[in-house]
Amino acid sequence: MKQVYRLIVICIGFIHSPSATAQRYLKNVIPYQNHISLTTSNDTHIRAEITSQPSPDTYISNKIWYYWYYKDTIIQAQSTYHGKLLHGDYREFFSNWKPKVMGKFYYGKKVGEWKFWDDSGIIRKTSHWNNGQKTGLFRLYNEKGILIQKGKMRDGKLHGIIKAYSQEDSIGISRQKFKNDKLIKKEKKNQISNLFNKLTTLF
Repeated sequence: MKQVYRLIVICIGFIHSPSATAQRYLKNVIPYQNHISLTTSNDTHIRAEITSQPSPDTYISNKIWYYWYYKDTIIQAQSTYHGKLLHGDYREFFSNWKPKVMGKFYYGKKVGEWKFWDDSGIIRKTSHWNNGQKTGLFRLYNEKGILIQKGKMRDGKLHGIIKAYSQEDSIGISRQKFKNDKLIKKEKKNQISNLFNKLTTLF
């Protein structure tokens, strides 16, 4: 009788072991992710994905902005977070449901391409993010959707050639070279320095 009892226990343990292993595997590979839907006081509709898992970062930088969801509110702060991190697709819409903002988060940090529109549906800005900082190509557009400035950033700073364009036809009229936010070379085809400085402050 004792031998039969031992055999049953062994069989049950064998059956349940793979299930436990699978659960641990899924938890590591597929983060617990939920969708949230809310409307702000200014009638902006937000659709986003969040995760209940903590950031995998071993070091929380004081230069990085983290975004998280807590008590029906999306909060942002540097070097800290408390709540469920935004993780996945993020979208904002105006009250008329035209797109306002579109991008992605990775454990609370902005990543990839982000797009911004005005309430008439005209795209006004695109930017690229890496590990929570503006890095890569950005473009600015006027109210007609015409390109007026483009360039690159690295770790949140202007870095490389920045071009300003005529607001009438998107023909290049100015080139300025930056290194870590410092102007190191300027090339002007005509007097547009005030325009360039104004556009730079918008980003």
